[in-house]
Amino acid sequence: MLAAAICTTRTMATELDSRSSVDSTTVAFLVELLKDTLKDQSAAVQALDAKAVQIFAAATVVLGLVVTSPNTLAGHRGMLIAALALYVGVAISTVAAIWPRRICVLPSDTLWNQLYDEEVDDARHTVITLISRGYRPNETVLRDKRRALIGALACTGVETLLVALAVTASLA
Repeated sequence: MLAAAICTTRTMATELDSRSSVDSTTVAFLVELLKDTLKDQSAAVQALDAKAVQIFAAATVVLGLVVTSPNTLAGHRGMLIAALALYVGVAISTVAAIWPRRICVLPSDTLWNQLYDEEVDDARHTVITLISRGYRPNETVLRDKRRALIGALACTGVETLLVALAVTASLA
């Protein structure tokens, strides 16, 4: 559930004048240090999406316990209705977590066309700039996904507790 937004280099030409004071060793170090940042963020987005689906699956299994023994649990309708409401909360949180969002990635397919005639340090500086421009928006996407995931996990936990209480009370 990943929609990628390509970082552009349109405004990079206006920044070339400010690069002359940057040490080439520093630029090379920063490229090496940061080169995988956007790729790592993209992988984190995909991992959070997978976790959201797993949490939803667990909530579905828990609610499935109720469906398999409706007569036994009939005396505990209040808890079961609350568990069903929480399941709806899990579903909403899961959709919010896996909803496609745009993240910034390096434009691998166009970097050559845009940078082939640049000096090496200028090209490196452009790559660093692209990474730094994409970092904050990607972190916002990750934060929003994490919050939705926490909501789904909390609802699943309380839903599980209510179903467990209803099952335990019906056995007594």
